[in-house]
Amino acid sequence: MKQQEKKRNPKIFYDKESDVLVIEMKKGRSVDSDVFGSLVLDYDKQGGVIRVNVYDIDFDRFANQ
Repeated sequence: MKQQEKKRNPKIFYDKESDVLVIEMKKGRSVDSDVFGSLVLDYDKQGGVIRVNVYDIDFDRFANQ
């Protein structure tokens, strides 16, 4: 029987000093990244997205919309 991977809710962090929003999809070490402007996707060795980083986000302005 194949073991199922335990699903977990993403963890969301915001660093107000550097204006970076981080969404951690799962625990793991990043071995590759793709950069799309201020959006960075980090991948594990299996090619799955483990983290999404959004740079230069003004969270206060975003939250008030």
